[in-house]
Formats: sequence, structure tokens, C-alpha cells
Amino acid sequence: CEVPEGSDVEIFARIEGGTPEQVNLCVKHRGESAWRVSPMARTLEENSFRFRLASVTRDSSYYVKADKQKTDTFHIKIFQPLRLTRAMWSLQFPERTHLEAQSREGWREKLTVPQDTVVDLELRFNREVARAQLLDQNDQELLLQRIDPRTFRYSFQADRDRIFRLEA
Repeated sequence: CEVPEGSDVEIFARIEGGTPEQVNLCVKHRGESAWRVSPMARTLEENSFRFRLASVTRDSSYYVKADKQKTDTFHIKIFQPLRLTRAMWSLQFPERTHLEAQSREGWREKLTVPQDTVVDLELRFNREVARAQLLDQNDQELLLQRIDPRTFRYSFQADRDRIFRLEA
């Protein structure tokens, strides 16, 4: 299975053909040489057991051992959920405002600028992204220019009030 990095993974086992004395979960995380053995807890269902692997951060393998029987080995693959790591706004205000250019960092729910301000937005993600876009309050798509596999840019002149949300 594939799970987001840091997720809990619940392992369930149902034992057929009798009630075992001991049921263990054997886990080996990537980079480890030894299997970690943990007793599985009984559930309310007959001959069913469970164990929760908390906050899994590395690819892992596991199997269940009930007395002298053992399951096949299963694998957990970790992936990083997509997250915005940097949002940089460069603002060029119209001459009439007598305001100097500004840079702001971070994604804000609302950015208010005077009409005719030129906004240059650069977004960086924690991993590669094939396509990113902004959607305004009318769901108009604004396709972002890909600078590199993790970085996108969009420039526009503020001609009216707009609210954007990001999709990647």
C-alpha cells in the first residue's frame, strides 16, 4: 500500500483454523537490518487482531506471525503529500500611489493591492509538480508558468478585486 509520510497504518489480521496463543506483527523499516516484533491486540471479532504503526516515515515491510505460521511479506510505500513550501509576491505599485516596490512572503487568504499594481507570484512546492493553476472566485483558470519541476510563476496586473485559490 502507499501512504502519506507520517501517517498511522493500521494492520489487521484474521486467523483461520483455530485460536493462536500468540500473534505478532514483524516490521522492518527501510535501512534497518532487524525485524521489530510486536504483539498484536485482539479485536472484538473472533480470531482477529490489530496493531497500529504510528507515524510511518520510511518505506517498510511487515508480516504477521501466529504461533508457527506466517503470512507473506507486505510492503508500505511512503509518499510525500504535496505542500507549498514558499510563496513569494513581488508588487510594483502604480506611479500615482508613490509607493515603493515590495516583496512579501507566504500564502495569504487575501492580498489587497491598488488597481493597476503589477503582481509577480512565485510558488515553490516540496516535490515535483506536473501542472499548477490558480482559480479565481469565478473558477477562471490561470495557468502558472513552470520554471522548474517544483517552481511556478504567474504575473498579472490587478485590474479588479480577485480572490485566488491554488490547485496543483
